[in-house]
Amino acid sequence: MNDFASTFRAHICKLATAAGLVVAVIVGSPGARAAPAQENDESKLDDLKSQVHFAWQKQEFSKLDEWAKEYGTKTLRSPSGFTYLSSFYAGFTQAFSGPHAESAVKMWEATREAWTQAAPRSATPHIATAEILLTRAGQARGTGFADTVFKENWEKFNTLLMEANDYLRAHREVAEHDPHFWVVMAKTEFLLDGDHGNLLATLRQGLAKHPRYYTPYYIGAYYLLPQWGGSPEAYYAWLDEALRNTTATDGTGILARLYLYTQGGPLKYAEIDKKGPLWEPMRQAMQDELRAFPHWQNVQKFASLACQARDAEEVSRQLAQLSSLLNGSFPPGIPPEEYCNWQPAARSPVIRPGPRDLPQRPRQISQ
Repeated sequence: MNDFASTFRAHICKLATAAGLVVAVIVGSPGARAAPAQENDESKLDDLKSQVHFAWQKQEFSKLDEWAKEYGTKTLRSPSGFTYLSSFYAGFTQAFSGPHAESAVKMWEATREAWTQAAPRSATPHIATAEILLTRAGQARGTGFADTVFKENWEKFNTLLMEANDYLRAHREVAEHDPHFWVVMAKTEFLLDGDHGNLLATLRQGLAKHPRYYTPYYIGAYYLLPQWGGSPEAYYAWLDEALRNTTATDGTGILARLYLYTQGGPLKYAEIDKKGPLWEPMRQAMQDELRAFPHWQNVQKFASLACQARDAEEVSRQLAQLSSLLNGSFPPGIPPEEYCNWQPAARSPVIRPGPRDLPQRPRQISQ
């Protein structure tokens, strides 16, 4: 992938530079004030999921439809940049992965019928149904490797996936106006056929209709990882596509988000390790994202990337911002070496091979 990787790196460097020119005007604006101490954003999203769960149990269908419309139309994002709509739909699946899953299924079937009768043009119950079916399919399969799954579990897994696929297709005319429809449709199709081309085509349909709903980019990146049969070339091409589509409005921040979401992608952070070839574009992406979402949890995540790159100056900068956002509750002045827990490199013992030994050199990524 040497030629491809070099082309990709050159392209995102150009994007990063362009985005830097765009946001430079914003950064120097007068009147900026220090941000107050911030809450844990992920716990707030968990609260949203709980609210959705209780509203469903109380059959407050109009409230749920209002939330879905608001989150879908405005594609609202949390202070740290998470999409509210994806967390909203996750609230429906909580009851279907525990010991009371079967009773939850019966309750959902009854409430879904009442909901669709009360609001026949609502997309929300249909998309929630598909998400619930996917959750149940995952429960049936389990989390082990494929060769550890019993035949009857595979059969139930496939049956539930086909049910979800058929259901989405049957209600597409009503449901496709919700941005999350394309996410759950793409996941369902891919888990059935394993075709990455179909997966990305469906995600692109959703992005064409709802370009500000970024969850499809995350789903595409995740399923392009090696454990799903993806390749580094396809993964980086998808990141490149996400950058092209979002840089004009959001800078290059999505590069950092996708990279973190997939834990470094197929190369496991090798592209930024010790200031690797992707590190400078990544630093630009972090800066762009923090201008839009200056939340302490983002700073913390980006500081971990700087640790990976062994960039002491960037670590110090992130830690200073972290202390500022938390109003001093995070102590200032922590040395990068201590925060990152950098250990001095161990000296390898010298091994002199015998005349018949064939030395095996470790594979290196071309820079």
